[in-house]
Amino acid sequence: MVSRRLFLIGDDPRIRRLLPSAERAGPWEVYSFRDAAQVLASLGRDRPDLLMVRLPGGAAEPLHQLIARVAGHLPVLVIAGEHAPDLPPGVAWLPETTSKEQVDATVLRLLKPERDSLAGIVGRSAPMQEVYRLIERVAPTGATVLITGESGTGKELVARALHRLSARRDGPFVAVSCAALPHDLLESELFGHEKGAFTGAHWQKPGRFELADGGTLFLDEIGEITPATQLKLLRVLQEREFERVGGVQTLRVDVRLIAATNQRLERAVRAGTFRLDLYYRLRVVQIELPALRERPEDIPLLVAHLLARFAPIAGKPVRGATDAAMALLTRYRWPGNVRELENVIQRALVLAESDAEWITPELLPEEVRTGRSDLFDPPATPAGEDR
Repeated sequence: MVSRRLFLIGDDPRIRRLLPSAERAGPWEVYSFRDAAQVLASLGRDRPDLLMVRLPGGAAEPLHQLIARVAGHLPVLVIAGEHAPDLPPGVAWLPETTSKEQVDATVLRLLKPERDSLAGIVGRSAPMQEVYRLIERVAPTGATVLITGESGTGKELVARALHRLSARRDGPFVAVSCAALPHDLLESELFGHEKGAFTGAHWQKPGRFELADGGTLFLDEIGEITPATQLKLLRVLQEREFERVGGVQTLRVDVRLIAATNQRLERAVRAGTFRLDLYYRLRVVQIELPALRERPEDIPLLVAHLLARFAPIAGKPVRGATDAAMALLTRYRWPGNVRELENVIQRALVLAESDAEWITPELLPEEVRTGRSDLFDPPATPAGEDR
């Protein structure tokens, strides 16, 4: 059986007794290190299957810096005290009094191969692994979900993944952008209207709730709906019934609602523009999507995914980015997130020569080449002027 390589920092009897069992995860080659500097020097030559660290009392700043540096790239298990220290996402912690069985179970979980994608969502970073775990856990339950995150982070992809992995997968998936519709038409779009309900209503029209019966309704930019529509939406969530605009017949539907917003709805609740009771009804489960700048290690994967999708359409044999171009793509802050990256890749394909195999720096827009994501920020207010 092939052995696994374990880098161990803090070699003393208290951590030696907690080394993972060979019977559960296979034989281990254990390499002991005195401090973080030794590990960093070795990481340039060797990659372990697991980094196991005993955090002593006190700050142990070099060890914390090492853990932050390798988090998301290596499985890391920290043994420390009786209270969980402040650790990056994806890093496992166990107390020094833990059992050998708990160590084995935690190590087996850490060693599970991390996926590159889920239902069209791409990313291998620790934040995306957490998103995948939430989607898989929540999708079968039918719970109402609120997806939050900046524009362009892929909220509709998450909503579609929740639908696809649910028992409603054979039912309709209906998406509505609440920000794209005038406020006076949104209620009619959601709940339908009767003939003659208002000027221009020449026929009866079913709303999106009716169209989504038996499936999933996705309401994007939910923070844009008016107080009157909020009240009607609250009733649907509570009672599963509503009337069309201008109608008296009560209709019942079986719809799973998923909402999304790039706003902080808590602020809207405090400002009195969003109902607190509706906020809690929508936020049974919340899935927060990370900004692309928070997961730069996913950019090469996303570039490969986008090239596989768009290069055949462009009729170009482009199969990747040069090291110089990838460095620029990884360094850039991406205020428009994955949607902006998609546009940049499509632009590069348009500008590339017909026989080009690589995206080069000159094919990237100025803001990416210069790293000037602030080109799109509002102009600064001169000193002494009020905003």
